[in-house]
Amino acid sequence: RAGVPIGSLYQFFPDKAAILRSLAHGYGERLHQDLAAFDRGEGKELPLEAYITAIVELTDRFFRDHPGYPAIFMDVQAATAALRAIEEEADARLIADWSGALVARAAAAGADLGEEDGRLIATVLVKTIGNLLWLAATQDSACRARLVQETSELAIAYLHRRLTLA
Repeated sequence: RAGVPIGSLYQFFPDKAAILRSLAHGYGERLHQDLAAFDRGEGKELPLEAYITAIVELTDRFFRDHPGYPAIFMDVQAATAALRAIEEEADARLIADWSGALVARAAAAGADLGEEDGRLIATVLVKTIGNLLWLAATQDSACRARLVQETSELAIAYLHRRLTLA
């Protein structure tokens, strides 16, 4: 589609798997940068519920704007160890970021959320939100919108329960 001769493409990539790995890594990096920029900017001042809703919507919008990202992982990832490793690396970065943000938000609210609990909560959120948004990416627009909303509500309810018990 790009009008690039196949020979030129393989001058930079040894095979199709290398192309997929490069695309997956690039998409993952862009998503991480978008989420980190949001967290440092407008997300920093939002109340927890609005923050979670915005993160879920930002991630869903990224998937809509970059349909190749979910397609790579949904269609190929399970069969390719290198793509699984890229997804695990991306999740680990998100977990670390969210864990730090949750611990900081809890401290600002006068609550004591230890790093271990923050990491566990962040892991549950990243895996749950990620899987539900992968599912939403395969649905028609009405179902997708409902799944995105339900994902936000689920994450918010979980956080309220965990942060009041922490």
